[in-house]
Amino acid sequence: MLPITYYHRFMTSDWLQNNAKFDSSIDPTQTNETQLAIPPDVRKFERVLHVDLVNNAALPSQIQMTRSTNLTVKLRMGLVYTGKQPPDPLSFMISDGDWAIGYQFLDYNTYHQNGPYYPIEGKPRHVLEQPIIMEDAKIHTEGSVYWPRVFEITLNPIERIGSCYCAINSGHMIMAEYGQALDPTTRNGLSLEVYRGEAKEHYLINFIEVTILGNN
Repeated sequence: MLPITYYHRFMTSDWLQNNAKFDSSIDPTQTNETQLAIPPDVRKFERVLHVDLVNNAALPSQIQMTRSTNLTVKLRMGLVYTGKQPPDPLSFMISDGDWAIGYQFLDYNTYHQNGPYYPIEGKPRHVLEQPIIMEDAKIHTEGSVYWPRVFEITLNPIERIGSCYCAINSGHMIMAEYGQALDPTTRNGLSLEVYRGEAKEHYLINFIEVTILGNN
């Protein structure tokens, strides 16, 4: 059985400016057709932007919170490393309005100690509440290290499983089992949430591609 595509969008800088809900400001001096620039702010774990993906009416009524349900969310992000210090993590998460799961991307200067990303979960608000960063899941890198520019996240929000991949060192991947599942059949459906870590860094986002697939 072929999967059903419930949502797909290649979100460019222009599309995000016109369609996302921003809790952070945009830097107009560095924002153009190919990159969205987010300047520093004053709040830790501030939500940078929010995009509604699917509401509960868009998903089939037979989707239940069971291990037999196959619902997959794929995120693909193009990010520019600004090189500014201190480094500030940026988290890409999927939310049902009550809980959010995803990955936090780290500075490549710490890849040898921390790896390129951590799994993260928490309550989606204007500032991420009760953030849980799974530092014990880190896999540090060996050999040469560079900023890979493109990251890929795959989540099964009902089974609480996720993976994150980038191309450094011929491929680097971390699996995660989250503490709480998402319920996409609630009135909130599913949304994309992007959070900063500390308040100090400047971000450059080339694109965010989101695909939601499912079948029973």
